[in-house]
Amino acid sequence: SQTESESKPRTNVFDTSRLLQVRVSDLVNNRQKVNVNVPVGLFQLVWRWLPATAQEEIEKVQQAIESGASGRIVEVVDQDSGVRVEITLVS
Repeated sequence: SQTESESKPRTNVFDTSRLLQVRVSDLVNNRQKVNVNVPVGLFQLVWRWLPATAQEEIEKVQQAIESGASGRIVEVVDQDSGVRVEITLVS
């Protein structure tokens, strides 16, 4: 049988102690389109609405959450959709 130490730690969906700030701004006029704070446990719900180039960074975000990091984790410029995506982990 598998012990707790062998299984990979999962993000607690109910963890509201830390937030991910997701900001999406327009590359043309630099206006913010999206500026939301979501509990780290719910970040996968937000993830599907981000451009594919930002979604490719999901591993980096998960590692930062699991390691307890804070600060800006991802900044992606997506030319196809004309947006900049910034993801910051706020503790």
